[in-house]
Amino acid sequence: MRATKTVSSVTARTPQSWPNGRGIPLQGPPLPGQRQVGHPRQTPPQYELLMAAVQRGEVDVIIVYMLGRLWRNRRERAEGIEILRKHEVSVLCVKGPELDLTTAAGRLLAGLLGEVDTFEVEQMSEREQREMRQRVERGLPPTGPRCFGYTADGAELVEDEAAEVKDCFHALLAGATLSGMAAGLNERGILNRNGKPWSHNAIRGVLLNERYAGLRQYRGELYPGKEAMSI
Repeated sequence: MRATKTVSSVTARTPQSWPNGRGIPLQGPPLPGQRQVGHPRQTPPQYELLMAAVQRGEVDVIIVYMLGRLWRNRRERAEGIEILRKHEVSVLCVKGPELDLTTAAGRLLAGLLGEVDTFEVEQMSEREQREMRQRVERGLPPTGPRCFGYTADGAELVEDEAAEVKDCFHALLAGATLSGMAAGLNERGILNRNGKPWSHNAIRGVLLNERYAGLRQYRGELYPGKEAMSI
């Protein structure tokens, strides 16, 4: 680490005593601790501010709890490594090695560690997708938020809610509007699965849900489900 600068950056999970005990001065707010490799969310502004500070020559070292907390994907990692190489910035990992990105060996190690992070995330994603497809092909109820008209595990009907769903389909065939259906439910004090009043879009989501026809959908394909609602 060069001695000409006094600014470092640290992720939220890094104990403040860790850099202080090594005589590394800190400046600026930490990056969000929940940032993980492979996460689909948009690049947070804190990371963009950090890279901007690096390019202004204000940073000597970036301290992270672990490398996977700094970059989310291959593209961001490649761009970040090049920026840090150009501006001679090192990366210190609380759970990992020091990475001197001004050297070929440091960049190689950063790339290899990053690929391991990416591999683990992609492997987990593949396993989850495989398990989801198997559930669909076996006709099992989906996991996740409860579907209006079904119990939390999706195995049984909630009779009073199921009756309301049937009435909505009948009303649609009779020419009722989605907003009119929502207003009717709200006037009678019938709340949606989240305990909130119905809206036009909420009714639309119910009427387009293939589960009420005893089907499951996965990547645009329909499969027969084990539970059904007579409409």
